[in-house]
Amino acid sequence: MEATSLEGSTGLLFDASPIKTLRQIIDEAGNALTSNAADNRWVLSDQSFSWPRTGNTVTPFTTGKSYFKKLAEELEGAQKSIYIGGWQVNWDAQFAPGGLRLFDVLLKAARANAGLKIYVMPWKHSPPIQTYDKQTVPVLEAINELVGRKCVTVTLAASLADEDPGFFSHHQKFVVIDEHKAFIGGMDVCYGRFDDETYDLHADAEGREGLNRYNGCIPHLGHVKPEKLVDPDLLTGAYDNHPTFGGLWASNRSEILKKIENGAVQTDYSGETPYWSAMSRPTGLSPSDATLDATRQPRMPWQDVHVLIEGPSAADIARNFVYRWNSEGGEKTPLDLPAEPEAVSGGCTVQVLRSAPFKMRKAEYAALKDDAKKDVTQPTGKQCEIALAMKNLIEGATSFIYIENQFFVSAFGVEHTEPDKTAANVSAESALSGPAQKIRSSGFQEWATHLVSDKPNEAPKNFICEALGERIGKAIMSGAKENFHVIITLPVHPEGKLSDGNIMAQVHWTMQTLVFGTFSLLNRVRRYIKARELRDKKVADWKKATTDPDDRRYEDVDMDRCSDYVTLLNLRNWAQLGDRYVTEQIYIHTKMMIVDDLFALLGSANINDRSMLGSRDS
Repeated sequence: MEATSLEGSTGLLFDASPIKTLRQIIDEAGNALTSNAADNRWVLSDQSFSWPRTGNTVTPFTTGKSYFKKLAEELEGAQKSIYIGGWQVNWDAQFAPGGLRLFDVLLKAARANAGLKIYVMPWKHSPPIQTYDKQTVPVLEAINELVGRKCVTVTLAASLADEDPGFFSHHQKFVVIDEHKAFIGGMDVCYGRFDDETYDLHADAEGREGLNRYNGCIPHLGHVKPEKLVDPDLLTGAYDNHPTFGGLWASNRSEILKKIENGAVQTDYSGETPYWSAMSRPTGLSPSDATLDATRQPRMPWQDVHVLIEGPSAADIARNFVYRWNSEGGEKTPLDLPAEPEAVSGGCTVQVLRSAPFKMRKAEYAALKDDAKKDVTQPTGKQCEIALAMKNLIEGATSFIYIENQFFVSAFGVEHTEPDKTAANVSAESALSGPAQKIRSSGFQEWATHLVSDKPNEAPKNFICEALGERIGKAIMSGAKENFHVIITLPVHPEGKLSDGNIMAQVHWTMQTLVFGTFSLLNRVRRYIKARELRDKKVADWKKATTDPDDRRYEDVDMDRCSDYVTLLNLRNWAQLGDRYVTEQIYIHTKMMIVDDLFALLGSANINDRSMLGSRDS
């Protein structure tokens, strides 16, 4: 998924202890004593999507192979319903070595249980991103024909962002089984995710074919054998969703379906068609047999984290799906959940969090039946609960914070930022260094970006960088020796070719956030180190070193001193292909934070404005 510009989000927060309750304490005379309690880490208000629920069992999966193996088992054993939501859902996503696909797993599940209902909701993608959402629809719904009954329905979820809906996305990634088991995290059921802890670079390993040979950072120089390829659009009589000659294309539906049943894979749509005819498809895309050449090209391994929740919080994720599904205008599904789901014997307390635009929440509320609205608080604004939970966890951390995220883009030019306000003292142009202005998207890309977004070059304004810097600053300024450390693992660079302007722009924002910005993470650390030195020397204006953008005294603090408090990491692997050695980044796609070995926050939310502000990606 997510290659270049479209990212953002569901999330969940859990810990391994029950919710703490503080009771009023009084003295012998009945007067209230002054009470003290630990900071609350949960996000609680009358607009919260869900409340923390005890009694959950949470099982983590740190590789795609382990996740897909368990997911296949649960899908095939489903009795009542399957809900699948994702930024990208591909019918031929690989589930096991040798080519087991999502299509095969769902077909087996449908045949095994005559009462099973399957609902699939991918994002309705916006060009130039290609998620093959329109091809997912006819292939998965063809299962109805094969089993002789209506059991699969696919609805494409449009973006319901409060701003620039054509620019943002439905970004949640989850699967719910029978409304009481829920998988949630960073992994879409799509290409590239089938990986393990060896991060193998061999593109043809594990029986990978077609788009499951994944690397979005290099041109594909190999070819798929024609007999292994299928164009799902021909199931509908259309040709690649770009009608020609009256909108139809002669095809034999039964032959196409038979080819899918026999293990064919999705044709690529990256081949370019010359604009020599008025009948040419307007996007310039056509079916292609392109794939990686396994003899000389490495696949890009994938690192991600997902969890299985069994317990009452799974019902909250099911409720999220039904709300989303019914608000998208498709065939309605009833929500058949108990008002208070029962706890199981698990020891985790879980709160399901959302980034949810106000427009999306209003659509969800409007889709509720009148008798259900009395039990639901009417929305009054967006939900940016994931960012708020992250802030709570950072501020309350005592020992360490581990962050593994696909992005780290946050406000870097002001002392204080709020998610609802534009960052002060930093405009898009002034934030861009000279080189960054040179590499910024130009020509058609820039024109197209401005066409769909009125904020394409807006400086980031979420507060995650500030919160981390302030917590590290607290450790630095503490009189006692405090061993506090932040570890951040990121991709080498965003998925895509480094010659693309939008990829280079994201690299720029990341480097400004972490290193070069006036209030970047490392410069905040340097400011506090300098402030501590000035304070110890009784310099009267030492506080200015941490707050004044024009105070440059921190620049004489060596950058290496930041390593006492911050470690920045990425991952890379190498392999021998024939007589050549190759290397490729291990692509970090995780959206996770672990604090003090007590709390974990994970889901589909990246550290960027798309996910953190609440008004953009879901």
